[in-house]
Amino acid sequence: MKYLLTFLTFAALQANAALWQSEPTQSDLNYRVKFERLPIKGQFSRFKVAFSMTDKVPQKLFVEVDISSVGMRSDDIDQTIKEGDWFHVARFPTATFISKDFILSSDSRFIARGELSLKGVTQPLNIPMTIQPINTATESFTPSNEKTLTSSLTHALKLEGKVEVNRLDFLIGMGDWAIGDVIGTTVSVQFTVVLTPSNTN
Repeated sequence: MKYLLTFLTFAALQANAALWQSEPTQSDLNYRVKFERLPIKGQFSRFKVAFSMTDKVPQKLFVEVDISSVGMRSDDIDQTIKEGDWFHVARFPTATFISKDFILSSDSRFIARGELSLKGVTQPLNIPMTIQPINTATESFTPSNEKTLTSSLTHALKLEGKVEVNRLDFLIGMGDWAIGDVIGTTVSVQFTVVLTPSNTN
């Protein structure tokens, strides 16, 4: 409900812009951090993106991440990073990134200058991104129940980017973890988001 109200407000403010929203099953939000100097990978499996453009010029980007969906493929680690020294999911269940300021370098490349709010801390963040039109894939089934993928005529966009964040700027990994000798303080965040036109009627 909170996301729906935010998205409707977003749509109202961008009445003359083309609105797009993320397709969850075709989008990924991953991160990498060093554990004892070796890179390990994690992900957020639930997040939503709303994006607006006017004449191919970005107008606004809104991202909301369900922090409880964080995972690193280990039950023990997954439980630990949801606790108070790390993401403190019980108190801060969501994170947001909002941008209304874009630096264009080409038709497909830009930097989104905005603010990331995570664990009660809001910091400015610039994220380089690329955006490209694509055809989405749809699933179909043959009489023998074999799944096949077919090209869809549905117009879609693919938004990709990568940015580095210092976890200590957002109070992630405090106490003994703040030293950074076991788990690094620099986190590389990478995302691929498929966007389709939003029906706000």
